[in-house]
Amino acid sequence: QGNVALAKPALNSAMEKAWKDPQYACGYGDVLLEEGSWAQAFETYAKGVNANPDHIRSRLGVAAARAYRRAGVKDSVDIVNDVLSKEADLTPGMKARALAIRAEVANVEARYDDAIKDSGLALLANPDDTWAMFAKARALAYKKDPSASAAFDQLVAKAGTAPVFFFDGALLLQSAGQSDAALALLGKYET
Repeated sequence: QGNVALAKPALNSAMEKAWKDPQYACGYGDVLLEEGSWAQAFETYAKGVNANPDHIRSRLGVAAARAYRRAGVKDSVDIVNDVLSKEADLTPGMKARALAIRAEVANVEARYDDAIKDSGLALLANPDDTWAMFAKARALAYKKDPSASAAFDQLVAKAGTAPVFFFDGALLLQSAGQSDAALALLGKYET
């Protein structure tokens, strides 16, 4: 578990062989998101949408990749709003993911309090949603809130194999004037 180097080629191979099943594209897209490879993740999730335009996980993956790329943010909002309009059909995990993406869109638009609120709602739906934790930690760092460091620590304790949480977190903590916390976060990646 947690060996991204082995998971990537296996998921890519499975995705290419079973191109009609969007679950494989989503699995590979998730790995790419965790690496911070936003453009590649977008392309991978888009393959899932092409295979099944109604596949919620693929659509949310496209929305997430767009939000993190900061390109096509309006499309992200449209997808999230459409998904959330069908709340009765959503699992708690899918609802949490949609709310986490909405939180990240709020970060992109510098509405950090809204991002914290939406990430909190996402965590109520699914307390283990690392992308909601990421959106909240990012919002706190953008606000230069001292609790940003603790939020990133909590995130990497939950998802210690996702490089983007460490590197993006360290960059944001550095920008927030928390250099020691940034170095400590990077130190956790090395162990």
